[in-house]
Amino acid sequence: ERNVWTAKQVEAEEDRTARIERESHRPDLFKQLVERLSRSGAKTTTLDYESEPSYQAHARDFARLRGIDQLAEAAVGIGEGAAQRLAWLSEKRNELAKLWERASVALGFAIARERSVAYSDQRIEVLAREPADERHYLLAPVTHFARPAEEDARLAQLASPVVKERGGALRPVLERIYRDPNTALAKLHDLASVSKTGSRALGDVLEQSPEQLGLLRGDAALGDGEAMRHERAAALRAVADELAPLARAHAAAFKKDAETFGIREERRRSHMALSVPALSENAMARLGEIEAVRTRGGEGAYKTAFALAAEDRAVVQEIKAVSEALTARFGWSAFTEKADVVAERHMGDRMPEDMDPQKLAEMKSVFESVRRFADAQHQAERQDRSRIVAPAPYRAGAGNAVPPMLPAVTEFRQSIEDEARQRALGASHYRQQRAALGEIASRIWRDPAAVVGKIEELLVKGFAAERIGAAMSAAPDAYGAMRGSGRMVDRLLATGRERKEALAALPAAAVELQALGSAYAGALAAQGQAIAEERRLMAIAIPGLSRPAQDALTRLTTEANKNARGLNAMVLELEPKIREEFAAVSKALDARFGRNAIAQGEKDAINRVPAAQRPAFEAMGPSLKVLQQAVRVDASERIQSERRARSMNRARGMTR
Repeated sequence: ERNVWTAKQVEAEEDRTARIERESHRPDLFKQLVERLSRSGAKTTTLDYESEPSYQAHARDFARLRGIDQLAEAAVGIGEGAAQRLAWLSEKRNELAKLWERASVALGFAIARERSVAYSDQRIEVLAREPADERHYLLAPVTHFARPAEEDARLAQLASPVVKERGGALRPVLERIYRDPNTALAKLHDLASVSKTGSRALGDVLEQSPEQLGLLRGDAALGDGEAMRHERAAALRAVADELAPLARAHAAAFKKDAETFGIREERRRSHMALSVPALSENAMARLGEIEAVRTRGGEGAYKTAFALAAEDRAVVQEIKAVSEALTARFGWSAFTEKADVVAERHMGDRMPEDMDPQKLAEMKSVFESVRRFADAQHQAERQDRSRIVAPAPYRAGAGNAVPPMLPAVTEFRQSIEDEARQRALGASHYRQQRAALGEIASRIWRDPAAVVGKIEELLVKGFAAERIGAAMSAAPDAYGAMRGSGRMVDRLLATGRERKEALAALPAAAVELQALGSAYAGALAAQGQAIAEERRLMAIAIPGLSRPAQDALTRLTTEANKNARGLNAMVLELEPKIREEFAAVSKALDARFGRNAIAQGEKDAINRVPAAQRPAFEAMGPSLKVLQQAVRVDASERIQSERRARSMNRARGMTR
């Protein structure tokens, strides 16, 4: 082996310092600047430099080497950013002020509405309401529901045939994308039905995160193989190309039909608030008998059995009352052979949700029997008008009392407030004020009809006209697009002048709005009182007549048609009990329709009779008119008899 010698040079400190100075790229002036600034206790002035540029060059170089220029630039940037932030905050402050102004108006609406509600600090003991007595109803009225109306409307829309058809179109696409297409379809239905942001937003959400509907097909991991990655890529392409457009269309269709299903749900609940009265044991027995005859002997035997059962007027009235209640709750074709798809849906939707299936089947059988009997009675009434009777529900505590000729009406499909609102909107004075507001609105907004409709909707909801006018004056563009243009560059143009005229017309519109509110309030109060009075009078029942009294009234009606002069003699021959029955019926007729309204044949008397009872009322009109004439004849004869008796008594006193 050979010896290898190594050596290294040791650099002295002076040599190292000199080398660093030679290799340094600092400017020549730096050394002079360091010498000047590093002088202990020495001061430097501008007189030490030849000129101002040289002084500024030294100062800039000094600042650059120490980072002072970067700090200055950063300070300037921070100042500019702070100024921009302050400008943004000022803009947001103005927007917040406008929003708060609108919110204060809405809060004022709510406060005004709450002030109209009376509150009491006293504790009120709420008694538990017992379920409806089955003796009074076959189907009790339903006024409380487990879910809100919006949720029931959404569920009904999800179960509609149209949604199922769209689901059939979506299923093939979902099968190519998701591992569980059924779950994905259900989630897509839920997202589309509850989406409030719009159909386009739903498509964008699915494009960004398709995993919301379930696990995608394939996998993106490298260890799962190329086939799985291709399947995942194909699924993602299908999401963007097929699923997103279909989801947008699906959500748009949901949003379009949501209002229709909401109205349908409100209608369903209003119909379910109507009851179906119960049948007496006698009526149920007659129904069972004729149905058994029909099962054994067919339609011919049924007609014979019906003719025998229809001789009992009380049974006919009870069954007709149940049939009319079924018509009001389910529709005219429900539980008949003419029932279509809509009737089938009504029969399913308007039944109580918690009813036992066995009892539901029994109810349907009874309702079909009632419909069959009512149809046969309708055919008989068409052939012989003397057989027309008014429907009268069975009263459990009435015993064997005669059913009323015209029963009291106590259930209505609409509340007094809802019907009063509808009538108030059709009042002549209100329509005139609405037309005046529409004429001024045409000078302010581009779509005056929509603006007036929105204002009318707020009035109907109970907002005060003064509050609406204040909100309209503060933010008129919130009610619709205004005429003209408010841009600075358009102020001297025609569009700018049009906007100026529109703003100038706002005070006049506020005045007309207050007049419209006053007209609506007056019409609403008047119609509410009128409807309440009408319903109070319709709650008066017209008592029925016994069999002898009915026969006597039939004879009087026949005689009056032949010879009106012979009516007085026949009335005087009536039994006192029959006269009392006639007087009770006449008194009830005067209380319900007005004094002598039936005898004088007033046309508006029929308005106080529900639509189901009007055919019977029209058929009974001549008989009721003769009845009141007979009561007047009897009363006149009594007065004359009393006068003759008093005259005879006075004559006897003078003779003595």
